[in-house]
Amino acid sequence: MFEQHLASLGPRLPTSAQVAASNTLPSYEWMSGALIWDDEEPLRNPQQWKGLTMDELGCLRALLAHRTALIVGNGDARFAELWAQAKAQYPGWIGFAPERCTPNEVLAAVYHRSVDAMMKDLEALMGELPDEEKQGEQRQFPPPSYRQEEAT
Repeated sequence: MFEQHLASLGPRLPTSAQVAASNTLPSYEWMSGALIWDDEEPLRNPQQWKGLTMDELGCLRALLAHRTALIVGNGDARFAELWAQAKAQYPGWIGFAPERCTPNEVLAAVYHRSVDAMMKDLEALMGELPDEEKQGEQRQFPPPSYRQEEAT
């Protein structure tokens, strides 16, 4: 699925040679459900990521998700083939540093705390929604009232 975008994403991946060693803990990236370090974050490095396509971003998120699965040890192998291809083609990516992609209790704890915090945030947001949306009814677009007016 994302393999076709790896060739254009790969040269953008920051390498160990480009990035100073980081002693900071990663943060949680909601869209991928993964841990990400500041030096890997596209928004923090706009020149390196200029022109990044949505498909390339999806490819990056898939790599981050697989790496987080390795760190946490949850056995999620959806992106294992993409990971192997990226590792073979772009072995210098800082994301392949052993301290960033091997099982690690401290990083797993950061991940679990982050997921818990995200769930609390989502629950708080859901508490602000009208009752019909809380019950799983999807909004229709355009709303039925608009479609009726349009038909007349």
